Amino acid sequence: MNEPEHGIENGVTIVLRPCDVELTGLPFGKRWRQQTVSLAPEHLRALHEGQYVAVDVQNEYVVFLRLELKEGAGDGE
Repeated sequence: MNEPEHGIENGVTIVLRPCDVELTGLPFGKRWRQQTVSLAPEHLRALHEGQYVAVDVQNEYVVFLRLELKEGAGDGE
C-alpha cells in the first residue's frame, strides 16, 4: 500500500504518496487528520540557504522545516 519507503527517524519518513491516515493508520499509527503541503522552489532555496520554512498545520500547529545536511557535505558546522 503506502508503507514508508525508509525507516521512521525522529518522526519523519518518506512515502510514495499521501494516504487517508484515519483509515490506514499509516505511516505513524492512528492519526485523526492529514494535510498535504507543497514546497515551491523559493522554499527549497531558503532551506538550502540555512533558513527554516514555517508551515501552518490546519490552523492549529506550526511545523518548522529545516534542511539537514549529511556530515561532510560542506554545511560549515
